[in-house]
Amino acid sequence: MKHSYTYSTILIRKAPARAAQGLFLSSIIMQLYSRAAILAVLLFTFAGSSSSSAQTLIGGLAFGADGNDIGIRFGVFVPVTEIVDAGADFAIFFPGNDVDIYEFNANGRYALPIKSELRVFAIAGLNFTNVSVSGRDGKSHTGVNLGGMIQSKGSGPLGFYMDAKFILGGIEQLEVGGGVTYDL
Repeated sequence: MKHSYTYSTILIRKAPARAAQGLFLSSIIMQLYSRAAILAVLLFTFAGSSSSSAQTLIGGLAFGADGNDIGIRFGVFVPVTEIVDAGADFAIFFPGNDVDIYEFNANGRYALPIKSELRVFAIAGLNFTNVSVSGRDGKSHTGVNLGGMIQSKGSGPLGFYMDAKFILGGIEQLEVGGGVTYDL
């Protein structure tokens, strides 16, 4: 006996798998958001005891050179001392082809003693990346960030930044970003 399937029958049969995939992806996103929120609360609490400058919010674009992936990034840096800041950021990349890439970074940045209108920082930290393809479970990667950042001061609390970092271990790529800063 031959089986005849219509397009709607195929969709109905795939619906539970797609729903399970959606729940899995939602679970990963919620885990990343909760980790970022906990880290942000800890950073803000720790920064409350610091006598140095205010927290800096960042937001902008990120470019992963390995896969030519463009994404958006947002995060915060909180002063620990006059020259050391702790920070966390979250990035979402849009590579297409039903691939989802989410990244969470926990970084420290050290202000280099350069006399300029620009502030120059060395960056080091941890990178947590999740890559998933529709219909398959995601794969998590853990690596180390090493790089630098340049931050300019605009008028008022607004400014601009550019950064470049190598992610070693995990996804192994150069990542370049830039955008707007806002000092609280």
